[in-house]
Amino acid sequence: MTNTGSVVLIVGSAANEFRPVGPSSPSEDSRTVPVSLRFSSEAREWLERLTAPVDLHPADVESASRLAEAILRNMQEQHAEGEVDHLREKLRAVRIENSQLERRLAERKIIERAKGILQVQFTWTEEEAYYHIRRTSRQQRTPMVTIARRIIGSSAEAQTGIELLSA
Repeated sequence: MTNTGSVVLIVGSAANEFRPVGPSSPSEDSRTVPVSLRFSSEAREWLERLTAPVDLHPADVESASRLAEAILRNMQEQHAEGEVDHLREKLRAVRIENSQLERRLAERKIIERAKGILQVQFTWTEEEAYYHIRRTSRQQRTPMVTIARRIIGSSAEAQTGIELLSA
């Protein structure tokens, strides 16, 4: 049977070689392949420096502590700045939504005014006036507010004409 399973590597006691142990489950082939990897002298020195115990002077510990506190403060400030940026973006989005809602309300008021004019002019119900504006809007492929403005404009012109005749 050929070893097709995973190979487990164990670090050698000299910390400069890996030794493959073979398959991890006993049901697989138990043969091992003798392979050893050697580190370069620079890599071995680096590993030794990395794992070597360090004696620090109390002043070094104090300066490292101050450095860590400064780094922590900086990270907290950056986090706070990120939160502020997030809140500014949220405020901007709310302002945009507010202006859109104000515009829609103004358009609704114009449509309501036009409905009132149609109700008085043709003795229609509010529903009939609304459906007239909506049907005309769809037929002309024009927003309802534009149709409502035209109705208000033509009503204002007619009112001006009546005032001129009665004067």
